[in-house]
Amino acid sequence: MADGTLAMARSDRVEAYGLTTGAPLWTWQPPDGEVLAHAPADAPDGVGVVLHHADGDGDRDGGAEHVSLTGLDPVDGRVVAERALPGHSYRARLAAAGDCLAVVCTAERPVHRLRVFRWK
Repeated sequence: MADGTLAMARSDRVEAYGLTTGAPLWTWQPPDGEVLAHAPADAPDGVGVVLHHADGDGDRDGGAEHVSLTGLDPVDGRVVAERALPGHSYRARLAAAGDCLAVVCTAERPVHRLRVFRWK
């Protein structure tokens, strides 16, 4: 929720509605053949952050290779940041603050299971 916009994430899209009117404002869909993995409830620095990956790329424990991040402007849904996350098998959990993004991933040692990236 940001700037009078309530965005709702589904597996195949993000839809935004006016907070006071409930009117549909915009819809964003991941690239063809991809599904949403996670979208946190808050919008750090006014940007909606979405993790997505190829449909069928996930494993039974919820991890996926080739995960991408997309930042959306909550006012109009335009893409303001994109990044492919390197290596590992990512779990669909993230936290963002400023230009830093923390993502949980599979790693051989527990101390490496949290990856932090600059995403803007």
